[in-house]
Amino acid sequence: MRFELAATTFVYNGNRFALHLHPKVGKWLPPGGHVENHELPHDAAIREVIEELGIVPKLFVFDEPSWGIQTVPMPLAILVEPIDYEHSHIDMIYLATTDQEKIYDPFIWVALDEAVKLDAPEDVLRLAEKGLELIKNIY
Repeated sequence: MRFELAATTFVYNGNRFALHLHPKVGKWLPPGGHVENHELPHDAAIREVIEELGIVPKLFVFDEPSWGIQTVPMPLAILVEPIDYEHSHIDMIYLATTDQEKIYDPFIWVALDEAVKLDAPEDVLRLAEKGLELIKNIY
């Protein structure tokens, strides 16, 4: 089994977050993609949002240790996502906010109840709900 690093970002605008119907997977997913060889996971998360939504997000950072060494911002979760029989993604799930309303098609802003009606995957719904709870407690 081959493992590839990926980064996904739940981008919140108020109580809504960005989703699109992924053309290959056929499921409602937030922006994300592979971590390139030259970048760190949180940088990939930001890059993917810029590429896919056309906005610069404010990444939510849980903890910034001051240990005097380089660290990577802690994601909300790290998922193992089987893609096919040959490989899986190790997906760092980040949270971000924006006050920008306009985003690229085919992404749309949805509230959690709308994501349920769209039949978004259970993991997306759970992560979106947890992210919304965390964002509301901070902002």
